[in-house]
Amino acid sequence: MSESDELRTAVMELGCAEIPAAYLPQMMRDLRRELERGLSDASLTVGELRVLSTPRRLVALIDEVPARGSEKTEEVRGPSVDVAYDEEDVPTRAAEGFARGQGVDVQDLITRSEEKGDYVYAVHRRPGRAAQEALAEVMRQALGELSPPRTMRWGEGKFAFARPVRWLMALWGDRVIPVEFAGAEAGRRTYGPRFRPESTEVRRAEDYLETLAGIRVVVDQRGRRERIVAACRELAAEVSGKPVLDDSLLDEVTYLVEHPAVVRGDIPSEFMDVPRVVVITAMQSHLRFFPVQDSAGRMLPYFLSVINGTGRMGQSVLQGNELVLHARLADARFFWEEDARVSLSRHAEQLDDVILHQELGTYADKVHRLRLLVRNVAATRMDDPDGARLLDRAAELCKADLVTQMVTEFPSLQGLMGEEYARVDGEDELVCRAIGEHYLPAGPHDQLPETEAGLWLSLLDKVDDLTGGFLASLGTSGSEDPYGLRRAAAGMLRILGRLDGVSLRTLLEKSADAHGAPTGDARRDILQEVTQFLRRRLERMMRGEGYSQHLTEGILSAGFDDVGDVWIRSEAVAEFLRDSSRAEDFLVAWRRCHNLADRGEADLDLDTDQLTAPEARKLCRQFLRVKPRGEELLRCGRYREFMCLMSELRGPVDAVMDSVMIMASDPEVRKRRLALLTQIDELLSRPMDWSRLPG
Repeated sequence: MSESDELRTAVMELGCAEIPAAYLPQMMRDLRRELERGLSDASLTVGELRVLSTPRRLVALIDEVPARGSEKTEEVRGPSVDVAYDEEDVPTRAAEGFARGQGVDVQDLITRSEEKGDYVYAVHRRPGRAAQEALAEVMRQALGELSPPRTMRWGEGKFAFARPVRWLMALWGDRVIPVEFAGAEAGRRTYGPRFRPESTEVRRAEDYLETLAGIRVVVDQRGRRERIVAACRELAAEVSGKPVLDDSLLDEVTYLVEHPAVVRGDIPSEFMDVPRVVVITAMQSHLRFFPVQDSAGRMLPYFLSVINGTGRMGQSVLQGNELVLHARLADARFFWEEDARVSLSRHAEQLDDVILHQELGTYADKVHRLRLLVRNVAATRMDDPDGARLLDRAAELCKADLVTQMVTEFPSLQGLMGEEYARVDGEDELVCRAIGEHYLPAGPHDQLPETEAGLWLSLLDKVDDLTGGFLASLGTSGSEDPYGLRRAAAGMLRILGRLDGVSLRTLLEKSADAHGAPTGDARRDILQEVTQFLRRRLERMMRGEGYSQHLTEGILSAGFDDVGDVWIRSEAVAEFLRDSSRAEDFLVAWRRCHNLADRGEADLDLDTDQLTAPEARKLCRQFLRVKPRGEELLRCGRYREFMCLMSELRGPVDAVMDSVMIMASDPEVRKRRLALLTQIDELLSRPMDWSRLPG
């Protein structure tokens, strides 16, 4: 194999001071995107591109890189053939001038036929660039396009990056790629982890991962994560337990270490009577430790800590980890005991002194609004009067934990601590669960409340936030959402998808009433703005679930007051449209009626005997026969059955449209024929605005 045919691996490693773990995933995605773009522009057809990272390095590994990029062909259009050649096909001065300007011989011009005529073209064939030269430019440009969330300058301040750049290594096979970035010139030297920082040379790009493993650097983040999980499970099993592995925390610690090891520490038994959620929060949120539990889910007196080094090294820091955790748990136990001495009802009395927002009053005002919504919205939907009473109690107490010492110290425990304190006070379990669940979902992937009371309290809390935010002109701007209105809207819509038959319009009206918003044009405009805000969020959610833009617009245009019904209709319509035979019949019947429907009267009583044409009487008779069944199917949400039933109208609709003059000269005849088509169109359009479909 000649050198020009040889495929080699290329590697680039940018060494830095420790990059924050939160920066790395996005920087890796950006680097991949820019490298793919650059390789394409350089006509380098390569194998697999892997982008890896540790806290101290960003790495790109590119397999099967050829010695030279592919030849590029570029065509430049010149004058038309009529201008370029005379009647004897001899090149004119225009053709010669064009060829000279393009640096080609006039005899090498080619002709292309286009829609507007025939033109001459100059063809430029440029050989591919050598791999080292092309890769140097691709890598330099890719690194230059990276935009970390925040940058810093170092040295004389000439360069800015996420963290100071310490070294740069770049190889194609065994050859150095001549690239520079942020004052660093590429070589073949790399460095070990912080606890073993000696340098070493990488002889060939193909040896990169093996060489780094030899100096205790696990470059592949997936490999580091797997090591952490396996070590946690092994150490937990030694004490008959299982690690509590939070995915987000796993991701974070994976990007904090280069050579992960896990050590197990002890927790004094006196801290184990503190609520489980407090122990877990103290470990995970503040110290990045993993708790250990038994097979029944009970907390065990151990924790797991991920370190950057070896297990032997970890023993030297384990004592310090234990001291820090014990101090945190001692504080938590003190807060727990002190807060529990006062009932949650007494804590709630302090909400008069806690400002929610200057335009929205105190948290006591918010609780008052929630209780109004419970009585005016939720209670009317709950069959059990006792359930409505308990939901009102949960609304009364749901914000009380905000004034406790525990939540002041651990804000992420709001709601969860309210549940624990309510349980200590002997409140009904329904009340406790609703308090604990009413902040859910806090994010797009969070679970929803499991109880009906939790669903209602969370919904009412979020609609109060959203309506109040718009009434107080606290709307979003661009990517900014300082008051969490987008999050509240998304949570509302997810919950409404679980609660059947809740009117969004009524919900917003009742919330505006609870805020004391006066009636009038201003209120109507604000509620319309909130409604459109929710529609845009719902549209994004539907697109995220894979529904096409056309179907999404059609479903929402047909109405979205009942959000749960939106999802039922979407699934039914998407499934029905895949049934091409029934769908075609339905759509043809709808379309032929719809084209004239805007001229008819939707409220005119249909009378078969008053239709003169036999085809029109047959259509009217069949429509009146299936209409009651169709309306019943619509009420029950059985949309696919409805559309299958209505597809039977195609035959009689075709007969009318092909044989009957709809726009008859007799006004009365014309009115009744148009009314029939209008009412068919209105019924068939209930599930969706079919005009939004293409074609």
